[in-house]
Amino acid sequence: MTDMLLTFQELCAFLKADDVTVMLLFESGNLPPPLTIGDRLIRWVESDLARWVQMGCPNFPAPTPEEIDMVRARRLEQPDDARGI
Repeated sequence: MTDMLLTFQELCAFLKADDVTVMLLFESGNLPPPLTIGDRLIRWVESDLARWVQMGCPNFPAPTPEEIDMVRARRLEQPDDARGI
C-alpha cells in the first residue's frame, strides 16, 4: 500500500471541512504535523490522518511560526477558484 501525500485542498476534502476550519486546526496544533518537502512544499500523510481520526483526533504540538507562514503563503499564492472560494 502506498501512502498518499495530501495537498491542503485534499486535506480539507479528507476532513470534510472548509479551508478556514482546517487552517485553524493546523495553527492550533490539532492536526498531525505535515511533511515539508524542499523549501515550500507541504503535504499531509493520509495514513497519519486516518490514524489520528481513529484515535479521536488528539492534539499535537503546535506548528512553528515558520510552518504556519509557509502554509499561509501557499494558500495566498493560489487563485480564489483553486482554493474553493
